[in-house]
Amino acid sequence: MSRTLRNTLFTTLAAPLLLLAAPLSQPATAAPAGAFASPVVATADLAAVAAKPVEPTATSFANCTELREVYPHGVAKRYAVDKVKGNTKPVHNFTVAPKVYALNKRLDRDQDKIACEKR
Repeated sequence: MSRTLRNTLFTTLAAPLLLLAAPLSQPATAAPAGAFASPVVATADLAAVAAKPVEPTATSFANCTELREVYPHGVAKRYAVDKVKGNTKPVHNFTVAPKVYALNKRLDRDQDKIACEKR
């Protein structure tokens, strides 16, 4: 591999990774002029993205109609499996949100850990 090709690969692939590996307490430093064409992403921006909550705010609903307006196929605990009878296919497209399920547990009529499931 030629030296020019090696330097080009380093500046386009490895140098941005070195900037992202800096601790979050230190601000990202700007790269030397012409080091790479893409803009540098500040590590503070990455920390803000990572800090967003994964689960929506838990809310108690009065009935399944209200719950399905927000969660069209129902809401469930982790590792829940739909309980079915006969040749009916189980529901798999419900939303997994343990805190929301805990507040609406009374809406789970068949006690399969999925509240208001609907195909």
